[in-house]
Amino acid sequence: MEHGFCKFCGQAYMVDADPKATEEELNELATAKCGCEGAAHYAWKKATLEVYAQDLEVVFGQNEAMKKLFASAGEMIMNGRMKALTVKQSDEKTLNLKMKDKGLCITVTEKSKMENISYG
Repeated sequence: MEHGFCKFCGQAYMVDADPKATEEELNELATAKCGCEGAAHYAWKKATLEVYAQDLEVVFGQNEAMKKLFASAGEMIMNGRMKALTVKQSDEKTLNLKMKDKGLCITVTEKSKMENISYG
C-alpha cells in the first residue's frame, strides 16, 4: 500500500498501487477515492469523456480527422472553454456537438433538398 493525495482537496489516502507507480499515478488513485466536490466533478468529466470516446468510434468509424476534431472539442466543452461545435460537411450533413442533460450530445442532421425547375 502506498499513499497519494487528492488533486483537489489534498486529503491523503492509502492506495493499492504498483510499487513503481509515479506520484501522479498515486494521486490519481487517491483522487478516485476522494468524495470531495472537486474529485466528484473530475470523476464525472472523466467518465463522460470515456463514454464519449466510444461514441466517436460509432459515429465516425475510420475518419480519424473528425474523431480528433470532435474529441478535442468535447474536452473543451467539458472544461468550459467553448459552448458548441457545428460542422457542415460537403455531403449536406451538419454535425453539432454540445452539452445536453449533463452529457455530450452529437446531433447529425441530413438535409434533403428538392428542386423543381420549370421552363416555360
